[in-house]
Amino acid sequence: MGCGSSQTEASELQKRNHSQKTNISSPDSSELADKQKLYQRGNYLLEKQKYEQAITLFDRVLEIDPEFVDAYYSKAIVAFEQNKIEEAKKLLDITLEKQPDHIYALNEAGCLMIKKKKFSEALQYLEKAYAKQKDFSEVNYSLAYALSNLNRKEESLKYYDLAIKEDQQQKHFYINKASTLIELNKHEEALKCVSEALKLDQNYLEALITQGKIYKAIKQFGKLHSVSLTILKLDNENKLAQQMKQEAEQNLNIQSTDQQSDTNNSIEDKFNLAQKFVSEKQILQARKVIDQILNQDPLHYQALKLMVQVQIELKEYTDALNVLNKLLNQQPKDIILLKDKAFILEKLNRLEEALKCHTLILDEQAMLEKNEKTDSNQNLNKQSILDDPQAYILKGKLLYSQEKFQEALSYLEEGLIKYQKNIEIMQLLAQNYKALKNEKEALNIYQQVLEIDKFNDCSNFEKGVIYYQQKLYQQALESLNQIKNTEFNELYYYYFGVCYYNLEDYKNAIKSMLNYVKVGKKELKQAYFILGGAYLFLLKFDEAEESYLNCIKQDQKNAEAHYQLANVYKQDKQIEEAKKYYELAHNIEPYNEIYRSSYETFMNEKNYLVEYSNSLLFTLTTLIGICQLNQKSQDYDQQKNERYQAMLLLLETNQKQKFLQIENHFEQIKQLIAKSYDMSQTVIDDTMFPIIQFWYNQKICKKKKDINEFLSSIINTVRLLVNMNSNKILNIINSDRSLNNKYCTEFAEKSEHELFKKRSGCFGLIDGIKILGFLLKYHKEFNKDHMAFQELISTKYQIEEIQLFHESYYIQ
Repeated sequence: MGCGSSQTEASELQKRNHSQKTNISSPDSSELADKQKLYQRGNYLLEKQKYEQAITLFDRVLEIDPEFVDAYYSKAIVAFEQNKIEEAKKLLDITLEKQPDHIYALNEAGCLMIKKKKFSEALQYLEKAYAKQKDFSEVNYSLAYALSNLNRKEESLKYYDLAIKEDQQQKHFYINKASTLIELNKHEEALKCVSEALKLDQNYLEALITQGKIYKAIKQFGKLHSVSLTILKLDNENKLAQQMKQEAEQNLNIQSTDQQSDTNNSIEDKFNLAQKFVSEKQILQARKVIDQILNQDPLHYQALKLMVQVQIELKEYTDALNVLNKLLNQQPKDIILLKDKAFILEKLNRLEEALKCHTLILDEQAMLEKNEKTDSNQNLNKQSILDDPQAYILKGKLLYSQEKFQEALSYLEEGLIKYQKNIEIMQLLAQNYKALKNEKEALNIYQQVLEIDKFNDCSNFEKGVIYYQQKLYQQALESLNQIKNTEFNELYYYYFGVCYYNLEDYKNAIKSMLNYVKVGKKELKQAYFILGGAYLFLLKFDEAEESYLNCIKQDQKNAEAHYQLANVYKQDKQIEEAKKYYELAHNIEPYNEIYRSSYETFMNEKNYLVEYSNSLLFTLTTLIGICQLNQKSQDYDQQKNERYQAMLLLLETNQKQKFLQIENHFEQIKQLIAKSYDMSQTVIDDTMFPIIQFWYNQKICKKKKDINEFLSSIINTVRLLVNMNSNKILNIINSDRSLNNKYCTEFAEKSEHELFKKRSGCFGLIDGIKILGFLLKYHKEFNKDHMAFQELISTKYQIEEIQLFHESYYIQ
């Protein structure tokens, strides 16, 4: 009801995502360099504190590109997190040597110096970072911290303020500023900073401890005592809180709760103590004492009334209502009890009972007034029960809950005539107009409320929701930004997230939604769905996968989440996982045309790639595997035949695919290469051996001539080639482009081999011949010590580049 009553447009947003993601407009992941993808995944593992796995990926990035500066920086962060300070320093030095203005490295180097308490050296790094970028919150915060420790405290406040202005969600910014203000004896300002931190996290121990230090400094021992108890409730062994409590009790000359409420004390003394605790908002201590009273006297009327106050403070509304009903049996006309009951019934959304209770209150008040009036006022208007805005408010809420919107409007408009500018009545009117789809009038009323109270969070929130529903996302953000209390409504961060998402500001969408999922419950499914979409647009596949899986946990039958997760896996080249989730989406909604066609298309594409891969693998393995043999040995032909048979068997085992024999396959492949490149067959034999030797030297095959490891290395190479070029391969297969290498097409037609019958398999044969020819032509490249076969093919010469070397393939 009221400000919490706004309903999100989940189905509309899902529909929008559905249509957008069907044909994702973000860059194709195959266009990402392999090193960038590895680096992103490494950072994801770093974020998840999987440090060893992260380091492995960063090292692989640096093997591919030793000049990839960010990898050194990320390794430094890992070292820093593991408290390997000297190692972190070395890595940051390398980063800054390669890129002197690397702002993140400058900031981390400053932080590292701060950790070593070398504040002057820290300042040198941080000032360079600040000169490079003045609106980087972490740099400003680190700069402020260093300046404060160099006793330049007034100057440090400027940078704390800049850091907070740029990022208001970092609670430690406020607390370190507060600590500096305490040292400057600016205690009131320090308390304001602590208050802001506690708005972000009411259980933030550092903030509560700092608050306690301030109360101690300004000798407010009552508040110091209260704070110390709050800290001990969170951490009952906190030494500092125990000292605060002891000091406060000494100065207040009070005993501990247990001592004060000792069983020897009278009930009256205990009751007075409980009242004192309630007035000081020490609710749990009050409850403990009240329980002791009620154990001695279960019907103690005043203790029961005080218990109701305690239960209301603790939001134990059902228990409070039970106690109130007992009390009202004794005193049915007690107005204070009736008001408490009406309040609780409203909180429990039992509005009809609340309205009846409120009517009883007004009747009782009218009776009291009547008894006090002279005879000239005996004809008191019985309609006085409506001479209180609360009656209109309660009945308005009741009618709204019963969806009697038109009746509610008439009744509330009458109330507004009587109680002009009553904000609660105005907001209920706006809610009813909104329910009747009259958003224009609802906006008008919310604007009137804001003219009365420009900081009214409820009206700013509801305006933002209406603008969002009208797809006026920028105006929605402007209204939401006016809200002062971020805890005002659970959906505060959610609406920020969906607005940013629809404005394609994915970084801010992610930031807002991550805040929402920490506290939210109502829209968790949709929040995780939006997070998945935002991460997918930014090509952060691990984060997208995690978000969609969280969405599916919220709703196992969410077909769209399954479908989008399949898109993630497809872009991330996790083919089997993609197949699984496309199939699941299709099974959940079998009549959805998009899911059906996407699943069928994917399966066709998968089949094309499998056919292409097997053909390519068959072509490469046959020639390279047999070239490992010593052709000068007397039983070379027998060895060749045995090796061929063995390789086919292993290929079938690994690929779960039948590979039929081709007579004189080895010789025919050599002839195809020779014809395609105008080479003689002897050149092929002579140049293939050093390539194979290099392959062995690089320990891709750890045991000499070990056919299992040899085959694994070939399979891994082909898998990498196909994954990196899958979209390009599919585009060629699905295009009208002819299979121009006449030697290969003639060979495929004559052999009638199962692998070559389809266009995709024939392309595998052609590309296998191209790659083999390429290896022969450029075999000298393999003499570089740091370059292995798999890396050379996957990073330096991709399939389209091989085509450029051999355009003659396509000349008839």
